[in-house]
Amino acid sequence: MRKLIVTVLVLILLGCGWWGFASFSLKQQTEQWFADRQSEGWQAEVSQVSLGGFPARVAATLERVDLADPRSGLAMSLPDMTLSFRTLWPGDMRVDLPGSAAQIATPEGRWTLLAKDASASLNLHPGTALELEALSLTSEAFLLEQTGGLSLLGGDALVLSLTQSDAAEDYALTFDVTDFAPGDGPRTQLALPRGWPLIFDVLTAKADITFDTAINRLTLEQQRPQPQLIKLKFAEARWGTMRLFATGEFNRDPQGYAEGTLTIKAENWEQMLDLAVNSGLLPADQKPLIERVLKSLGNSTGVTADLDITLLFENGQTRLGFIPLGPAPSMIVR
Repeated sequence: MRKLIVTVLVLILLGCGWWGFASFSLKQQTEQWFADRQSEGWQAEVSQVSLGGFPARVAATLERVDLADPRSGLAMSLPDMTLSFRTLWPGDMRVDLPGSAAQIATPEGRWTLLAKDASASLNLHPGTALELEALSLTSEAFLLEQTGGLSLLGGDALVLSLTQSDAAEDYALTFDVTDFAPGDGPRTQLALPRGWPLIFDVLTAKADITFDTAINRLTLEQQRPQPQLIKLKFAEARWGTMRLFATGEFNRDPQGYAEGTLTIKAENWEQMLDLAVNSGLLPADQKPLIERVLKSLGNSTGVTADLDITLLFENGQTRLGFIPLGPAPSMIVR
């Protein structure tokens, strides 16, 4: 019995010692990461790093975090955030974001994000590169507002996951938003009819993505991994009487544009066309020609309100049959 007690005490002491060492290392590495970003020209500031989580997790709470990347123009200010990992394996990490407002800025504008119980989980392979095995972002009710109080979007729940497949460069993407709600800004821009539903019935997607390299700890410090091939299993959106379903496959051309096809099935497409013109996604002078072509496609299927079409991405352009629709989507991650 005495040997058992001694063994248990030794294990407890070793566990406490490991937790203390891991906590000290986490704090040091966090502070060093901020120092490294500053040396690269970032604005990277944190007012305080405090430790906790004993005994199951090693956690560091960062207060008043300010980050700005001069290359991308992305900046973020958080009142606090918590980094943590399981005591037994530091490669299973979690980032808990604050329940209070976070400020986000890009070259296009400034926003305020409010999210309840928002967190990101990372599962990393053992090794010095800390290659990404899985990443998930979840949140309960969230709201994104433009500076000045104009709401842009919100929802009751968000799930976004990226999971590594058999090959190191291949990842499976899942996206789902419950009760997605475009805010006052988008609704005004789209000129929606009175009484149009506030929320989407469905907004979800699944895709397989092949990058040029595996995602690892150097992702933020060097060149971002660039998608080379996207296989869109499906993307579905249902809003009011409109339904959009899409599948497709496209690779990245030498200039970074998508090259391939996207098949779209649309119900009540005329409303979608009006929304695309109202929002500026489609030039108004192209609407009559596209409308005539789409009506002929609808007549050929016998249901004029529904469409089944294929968009072609080629030579940096998007075409519907012989009709040019503008530049192809960019596949460059900055």
